[in-house]
Amino acid sequence: MRSDNINNIDNSRKLKPRIVAALGKDALLDISVCEDADMIEVRLDLIDKPLETLKAVRRGTEKPIIVTNRMKSEGGQFGGSEQDRIRILSEAASYADWVDIELRAPMRNEFLRM
Repeated sequence: MRSDNINNIDNSRKLKPRIVAALGKDALLDISVCEDADMIEVRLDLIDKPLETLKAVRRGTEKPIIVTNRMKSEGGQFGGSEQDRIRILSEAASYADWVDIELRAPMRNEFLRM
């Protein structure tokens, strides 16, 4: 049986780490410090005016954006209904490159059909 030693991995095969800058409550202020990030995550569940803020972030960067609207059972802060959460994610998809939706989201399949 072959045994690989992690210390002997060929350095040329290692992937370069990618940096994701997560923006929340102070997203508009924090975008200025994201220059070294490869992509930006906008946590809609942490923002008072999520869609307005996302639109402003989109205007302020050419970096890829992933949006999340994390439900409380997944460690997020979204306090509305699941229908409202999915509606916000659906609207946010127009301003983002990716949308992060939980596998356990009650309306995941409905979102994927939108």
